Amino acid sequence: MTSYADVQYDNANSTGNVHIALSGYEGVEAAQAGYKSRSVTFASENDREISMPMVGNASVARTGSHNTSGQPLTSMVMRVGTVVVAMVYTHKGEVDPQVLLSLARMQATRIEQSQRGENPIASLAGRPMG
Repeated sequence: MTSYADVQYDNANSTGNVHIALSGYEGVEAAQAGYKSRSVTFASENDREISMPMVGNASVARTGSHNTSGQPLTSMVMRVGTVVVAMVYTHKGEVDPQVLLSLARMQATRIEQSQRGENPIASLAGRPMG
């Protein structure tokens, strides 16, 4: 791994959040190995895999409960080129896996734009971000 970034976004009324961890690798082979490892280590033993469309070059999605808060969560690990992303969407009450899917697709598009040397401008609402 050559680079790492970690960020968390909380919603306005503090009922949920999204945590995103990105790992950058020197090449695709290293990223494939990183994805394989992260796909296993990112899951809790009580999480269950769920069906979700593939995002990026490879992805796996799961649902479960947050280890410390007990809140419901949906998580995804994906590989986009040489970047591996682990995302968790947690919300009080019920989580909608489609919310995480939308965020993951946006994040994958932003990574692809960046890897092509473009300004990452993909957004959820169709408005440029950044």
